[in-house]
Amino acid sequence: MQKSDLSNVPKRRYFELAQSILLSITTGQLAAGDRLPPDREIATQHGVSRATAREALLALELVGAVEIQHGNGVYVRGANGSGDGANSFLGSEVLPRELMEARQQIEPVTIAMAALKISPATIKTVRAEITEAQALVDDISQLDRFVEISFRFHSTLALECGNRLMSGIVSDLVNTEVHPLWTLINQQVNRTTAARRSQLHEHTAILDALESGNAERAKIEMQTHLNSMARSLFI
Repeated sequence: MQKSDLSNVPKRRYFELAQSILLSITTGQLAAGDRLPPDREIATQHGVSRATAREALLALELVGAVEIQHGNGVYVRGANGSGDGANSFLGSEVLPRELMEARQQIEPVTIAMAALKISPATIKTVRAEITEAQALVDDISQLDRFVEISFRFHSTLALECGNRLMSGIVSDLVNTEVHPLWTLINQQVNRTTAARRSQLHEHTAILDALESGNAERAKIEMQTHLNSMARSLFI
């Protein structure tokens, strides 16, 4: 799949279209094996440009919802490619706003708990991954790896809170297999170099607070980070 910076794509239009198509898949309106209309027809139906329709289809291919067969059309895939159209992509029917609201309530609490319990080894590991992400920030071809590190930042730190139930909830909320739309969300949030740099700055601030053992500061830094993501997506 060819990657692009997405900075020239009208904000959220392809994202909203991808959600609409994915909802049709999860509700069974589109079944595994169904062929989608051509991008020109999709664009006309939804009142968007063909470029936006193509970006939506590429995003759906990215999360495994469709298969683009060049010269033959775009086809709906089942869960993990199994062909179960009605039950494809368990969890993807949850709206991104609802997922973000849940994260905004839960993650600041878990990160404050982690500040009192996190191990030096985990600090070192996460610091090394931030350093790796910093080396990738200007290279759009490495966006997949950058996003992977971003997801792991949240799930790894949640494990340090000392409560398996709470850390499990956070890990589930950022799990792209359970919630495939998170891939689209991160593609949207990290669509520019400036956005990626800002995210790294926020991640570093969170980790610094954890390393100092300052629970209140860690909580505030996580709230700031998640609020920034929410503004990027929904305002």
